[in-house]
Amino acid sequence: MPTSVRASGPARLIGLVLAIVIVGGSLLVAVPTAKAALTSFDVTPGQYTGTYTYVPTEVITWTITGDTAGELFDMAVIIRSTGQVTQSYDDIAMPPSLTYSTSYEVDTLLPDGNDYRIEVGDSNWVTSGRVCCRYDFQNFAVQTYSLSVEVNRLAYLGGDEVIVTWSANNLKDGSLAPDGYGQLWVYDERGPANTLITPSVHVYSEASGSYTFSLPSVLDPAWDGIVETWFNDSTSNPERYQRDFTYFELDYLGMIMDVTYGQYPPGGIVTADVMTFVTDNQANPNSWDPPEPEVDVDISVWEIPSPGSPVEQPQYGAQNLVTDLHGELTYVFQLDGDILDGADFEVRANASRGLWNWEERDTFSVSAAAGLTMVLTFNRNEYQAGDQLTVTANVAGEGTAALTYIFVVRDSTSTGCPGGGLLATDTRPENVYSYTLPANFNGRVCVYVTADDGEGNRVSSAREFSVVFGWLLVNADRQEYTAGLTPPQRITITWEKKSDLMTNPDYFYEVWDDDGNLVTSGTTGSGTSFQFAVPDPASAQYSFQVIASQDGRTIRGSVSVSEITGFFLTATFDKNSYAPGDTMRVSYRIVARGDEALPSTFHLTYGLLSGSFGGAYRTTATGSDQGTLTYVVPTGIDEGDELFQIVESNTGAMTVEVVRVSGSFSLWGAAVGDFPIVAILIVLWLLVITLVMWRRGALGGGMGAPKAPEAAPPARQEPVQTSAATPMTVTCRTCGSPIEITTSKRPIEVMCPKCGGTEVVA
Repeated sequence: MPTSVRASGPARLIGLVLAIVIVGGSLLVAVPTAKAALTSFDVTPGQYTGTYTYVPTEVITWTITGDTAGELFDMAVIIRSTGQVTQSYDDIAMPPSLTYSTSYEVDTLLPDGNDYRIEVGDSNWVTSGRVCCRYDFQNFAVQTYSLSVEVNRLAYLGGDEVIVTWSANNLKDGSLAPDGYGQLWVYDERGPANTLITPSVHVYSEASGSYTFSLPSVLDPAWDGIVETWFNDSTSNPERYQRDFTYFELDYLGMIMDVTYGQYPPGGIVTADVMTFVTDNQANPNSWDPPEPEVDVDISVWEIPSPGSPVEQPQYGAQNLVTDLHGELTYVFQLDGDILDGADFEVRANASRGLWNWEERDTFSVSAAAGLTMVLTFNRNEYQAGDQLTVTANVAGEGTAALTYIFVVRDSTSTGCPGGGLLATDTRPENVYSYTLPANFNGRVCVYVTADDGEGNRVSSAREFSVVFGWLLVNADRQEYTAGLTPPQRITITWEKKSDLMTNPDYFYEVWDDDGNLVTSGTTGSGTSFQFAVPDPASAQYSFQVIASQDGRTIRGSVSVSEITGFFLTATFDKNSYAPGDTMRVSYRIVARGDEALPSTFHLTYGLLSGSFGGAYRTTATGSDQGTLTYVVPTGIDEGDELFQIVESNTGAMTVEVVRVSGSFSLWGAAVGDFPIVAILIVLWLLVITLVMWRRGALGGGMGAPKAPEAAPPARQEPVQTSAATPMTVTCRTCGSPIEITTSKRPIEVMCPKCGGTEVVA
């Protein structure tokens, strides 16, 4: 059975003496080691460190594997320096599985350090005083917290302020360790005797804190700085302790000053960028050197006549500028509009920080033709191998000087634009250039154009294109499919080739599922379509890739089709129109578009979206996919057509319907069933008016002829004498229209079809 021994104070003293004896004796006697009866010994790393370092109370687990069931083993957890056994495992029998696991909880009295070991040996290993025979072992360490120390910058100048921050955190949960006792040193690389703080040791007790100090103004930049600290749980005889280091550079003040452009027009806006660094090479600092913040910078601008001495132009300069925390500042000024064309200027930036200073200069010139801009246009937006690429350079802002155009075409497939191998170049006065792409080129090309006015003004622009052997335009006869049908649903894939190079390719296809697994593949020869039967069960999506291949050249195209998913949400309303304050009763139903299962619960949010009532929503949770929602129309809502929205969060389904909100006159909102009362009244009124007009003959007929107004009878008309031999016409003496006679009967009275007047024919 496992037994445990805790090391007390006197025991540690005895252990120390034993350690001296053991160490001395070990010079003469080696510990016997055997491997025959143990095939493996595995210790699980610590859960908080991932290494063989463990925190107090953490459980260490290990497993031994043998080759003989019933064989006995001894195991022990020991203190390496003294050989003291803190816990032993005597006569452990190997089970029939030939694998045995056990564990050990790290004693809270074990101090931090790497002075520990787990050993496994034969059945006499512990009882014999660990003389013979040990099979295997694993050293391990105990650690309670980690200690880190940092400085606020990577590099400093003499006189700079340094902030040192430390933190001791428990490995188990990241919380701060209890306060204890710590010391902090800061010195240069020559050793602690060359301290950079006063006093040379800073003492602290907080598990987390910071210490701020200023470096000496005069120091040797040849030696970098070192911060060293340790933190114990007590002033003396600590059980818990950690140490950490960090470094920082000590160097010189450096600066980069850059005027954005080499030429500006009269009245132009000049920009000067300043960056200050801590560098070991003042004459040639790098932009990746650590920045030096809050450096004082004075800027002056000098005109450089030829011949003659520089003349300062104070209207352009500035003093007492300060770089930001990243050591940067940008200074902008405007040139006078009457500066002579061709004038040269120099910008001087002087940086100072304490005892350190440095100056940098950059130049620019004034040109009336400065400020060129260029826009490139091309004959196509995409190209295939063998196409002619034509570029036109459109330049604005040039002066009277003639422009020279430099056209460069590069293979940017692996480098990106504007780099890559040179394919073609041409220099000409014309702004148009054509280049025939190689017939065997597949990749990317970069077209780079420069315009030069011969007076020191240049402008450049570039554009990159893909070049292919052609295109395959792949399509599917459906965008979604339904799984599980009998027979299975089939997807037809078709394609169209667009290529001048591949005249008679063979076509291949691949079908991939949503997880990137190949489902099927094949060839159609010269055919331009294939069908795919949706499997059951089906993937959520299938990607179809088609490949055209001829003479070692290929082009590809693809399309994806997804399974029908999602849900429909429908809503019906109990009325067509509502007044403010009315209760709306809305019936909803949620159905799946495909075979996707409905969720067990539904969370509905619904309400009117009108203007100021956009937040007047209601929510309900239910287990039913259909039901009735109630909603009170807010008072004060705008009249007219409004939007009513229902959203279900578990399915993502949503519907937006139009409802009408009426005014204060109740008839406008009243309805019988689905028919508004106002509409019914209007229809009835129209029916009554129509009936009245019909009865009066106003519509061309009716139940009786309208009663003629009383008037004096007309004068008797003499009959019209006509022949009865054949049908004929007579003239109406009232309106002059012809009246056709279709019978030979005489006498007869006929009526004029136009005015209704009558004539007697004899």
